[in-house]
Amino acid sequence: MDTGLTLLKLFDAVYLVALGIWAGSSLFVYTEVAANPESGPPSPNDALRSRALVWGAVCGAVALPALVCGAMGVPEMRGPAIGLKAIVLLIAILLTLYRAASLNRRRPSTREASVRGLSFFSVEAVILCVVLGLLVAHAFRDPPRTRGIEQLDPVARYNAFQAATQGKPTPAPRPVPEPTVEPTKNESEP
Repeated sequence: MDTGLTLLKLFDAVYLVALGIWAGSSLFVYTEVAANPESGPPSPNDALRSRALVWGAVCGAVALPALVCGAMGVPEMRGPAIGLKAIVLLIAILLTLYRAASLNRRRPSTREASVRGLSFFSVEAVILCVVLGLLVAHAFRDPPRTRGIEQLDPVARYNAFQAATQGKPTPAPRPVPEPTVEPTKNESEP
């Protein structure tokens, strides 16, 4: 049975679909904000942008366990690279949620943004670059060298256990010492 590789394929498919949807929603928000950079009170399009960002964060929340669990199925894929990708993914999710919440506030004018040194859609650009970077990193990762973890069926697992313990004496239970009770002396007695 190729349980490890099957799990890896399943989690890779979930990971790629989630990152693809997240990249699409981030690209939509990035192009919408770049096309309509007006300042002032929130517009009706901000609700659509906010929902697109929340869906992107949900896709990121789906991609995070898929990334980690896919590596758990194949031992040679575990390591600090998966931890680093997970941290980057978590930071991108938090940035996406921050950006979705900030769309409901008044947008800064172009002059205010230039004074602060911020571009209004720089957060979207960072999110989009991170998501696309994770997709590229996934495309260029090394293929698994082994078949991954093997999960035996219950009969094979029982037979393997019997073969491993056959001929070995079962350990006898250790005797439990009896508690000793010391007689107490009464201070009134001589």
